[in-house]
Amino acid sequence: MKFLKRLLSKRNNAGFTLLEVVISVGLMGLLVVSMTVFVTPVLKVAAGTQKDNRATLLAETLESYIDRNTKYAEFFAVYTGIARVGSDAGNVQRTTDLQNMFADSDLQKFKSFMADNSAKYQVRCISVNWQMYKRTNEAKFMLNLNKIEDGVGGKYTIAKTNQVFDDCFYDMLYPTIEIEQVISKTTAQPAAALKINVDVYDSGTMTNYAARGEGYVSMLNIELNASKNPNDRMFFNQVRTPEEGELTDTYIFYITRNTF
Repeated sequence: MKFLKRLLSKRNNAGFTLLEVVISVGLMGLLVVSMTVFVTPVLKVAAGTQKDNRATLLAETLESYIDRNTKYAEFFAVYTGIARVGSDAGNVQRTTDLQNMFADSDLQKFKSFMADNSAKYQVRCISVNWQMYKRTNEAKFMLNLNKIEDGVGGKYTIAKTNQVFDDCFYDMLYPTIEIEQVISKTTAQPAAALKINVDVYDSGTMTNYAARGEGYVSMLNIELNASKNPNDRMFFNQVRTPEEGELTDTYIFYITRNTF
C-alpha cells in the first residue's frame, strides 16, 4: 500500500527508481492481458453477428429485387443449367448453352407477343452469373441485369450485362439462387407463383451456410390474363442437366410494361 501511495504522490523530486518503473510496467502488462482475455471473445461475437446480419440482408435483398421486378410480368421464363465460367467450365460450353437457351421455343412465344405489343412492353432479363469478383480476383455468383436485343436468325441475344449491386455488397459472402414454380395444393397444377431460395455461404467452398432465405412471388398479371392456366405464359426450362455438384448460371426472362 505504501508503495502504491508513493507511486501516486511522487513524494521525492528524484522521480521513480528503476525498480518502481519495472514493477509499474509489469502491472500495466497484467492489466492489458486481463482486458484482452475478456474483450477478445466479445469482439469475435460482434464480428460474427455483423457477418450473419450482412448475409441475411444479402439474401433478403436478392429475393426482394427479383420479386419487385417480375411480379407484374406478362410472360415469364426461367432457364437453368447454363455452364458457369470457371476453371472447370469453359466459355465454349457456356456459349453452347446460351445458344440452346435462345433457340428455345418458349422464347419465340415472347417474340410473338412482342410483335404486336412492342410499343407498350419490353423484354428484360435478370441473370445469376458466376463471374469474377474484382476485389479478391475470385469467382462467385452475382445478380445482373441484361439488355436483350434481336440477333441473327430472329433470336434474342444479350447485348450488355450490368451488375445490379456493387462488389462490396458481396464482400466475404457467396450467394446462390434457385427458382421454382409453385404447385397448387388444391389442383396439383403449376400456379402463377414462384418460390425463390437464396443460400448465402461464408466461404468460396460453398459449404458453410451464413444465411438462408426463401420468398414467394405471385405473378399477378399472369394469373389474371392467362385463362387460369399459368403454363400459357410461365415457362421453366433446364437447358442442360448439371453434373453432380456443379454450380450453374440462371437466366430469368420476363415481359413487362415500358416505364418511359
